[in-house]
Amino acid sequence: DEGVIAPPGQPVIQLVEDRVLETMIGLPSEIASTLVPGDIYPVGVGSMKVDGTLRTLTGVIDASRRTVSAVFNIEPAPGVSPGAVARLEIEQSLDQSGFWVPISAMAEADRGMWSIYAIEDAGDGKMRVEKRLVDLLHAEANRAFVRGALKDGDLFVTDGLHRLAVGQAVQPVISSQNREEGY
Repeated sequence: DEGVIAPPGQPVIQLVEDRVLETMIGLPSEIASTLVPGDIYPVGVGSMKVDGTLRTLTGVIDASRRTVSAVFNIEPAPGVSPGAVARLEIEQSLDQSGFWVPISAMAEADRGMWSIYAIEDAGDGKMRVEKRLVDLLHAEANRAFVRGALKDGDLFVTDGLHRLAVGQAVQPVISSQNREEGY
């Protein structure tokens, strides 16, 4: 603004070069160690996927985030703006036994554990809710990979946990959406 005095250290202008875009992404060190500078990786920006060339890895673990910073050059594309949020999209294999469950099926339990509400035959002809502890191995936007007190074929509640209590009688309904998603 005209006539305003800027205090020392106050930015008064910001220049952005839009021909060369870059993003810095914090990664767990075990994932960062598998990346190769110069290789191209898929980077999501909004609903788009663009190519990101890994320029460098800092190699230093950020103490507050416990991540290693990876710097990617992003190919300019329509709809990709400076300042947009970017995420690295890497597929990983989990060599563990466990189950994929929707995030909505998980409830916090004690001491960093999670729980799933399973449906068990109570022996009196009724189905009842039972709380089972699980260990979270991997989480994504809408699903999680867990292991623990579940076995193949167990029925569990996928949504509406706030309406249930342990021991409550229920009538399970298996939705076609859950069947399609593999739950």
